[in-house]
Amino acid sequence: FYVMKSEDDLLFFPIDQFSTRYKAKIFTLKIPSWSYNQIPSSCSLFENVFILYDIQILSGKAQWNLRKRYSEFVEFHRKIVNKYPVIGKSLPLLPPKSCYPILYDVNFLNCRKQLLQLYLEALLRILSSEKLLKDVDVENFLQLQVILQQPTN
Repeated sequence: FYVMKSEDDLLFFPIDQFSTRYKAKIFTLKIPSWSYNQIPSSCSLFENVFILYDIQILSGKAQWNLRKRYSEFVEFHRKIVNKYPVIGKSLPLLPPKSCYPILYDVNFLNCRKQLLQLYLEALLRILSSEKLLKDVDVENFLQLQVILQQPTN
């Protein structure tokens, strides 16, 4: 059971504990899918291919979607660990970076998607308990400004 200390607090719940009846400052997320993408200037079919992970964020009745590359998760992780070293020690490791042939392995990509979901949930639980969800890097990565601009129910 969580208690919000003020109307300005943000609070994260894992998807299985979330309800749309919650106030606007309470949110959850899930990574339902991923997709292959290619840099348009590439000549080869398999050259410059990258994966985008779809992140769906829910807050009250609002919902928005983000698409992030694995490298963006790595950069976000680096920023958080540098800023909050104690929190970094409590986090699960990010899934491994892939080499070229594995990038086309659907099982690998599905597993990575699940591990990224677990990583974000662990990170957001810790940040929520420490009242750090309004950190500028967290806000930017998840575009939490959407929640902060919602009127309080």
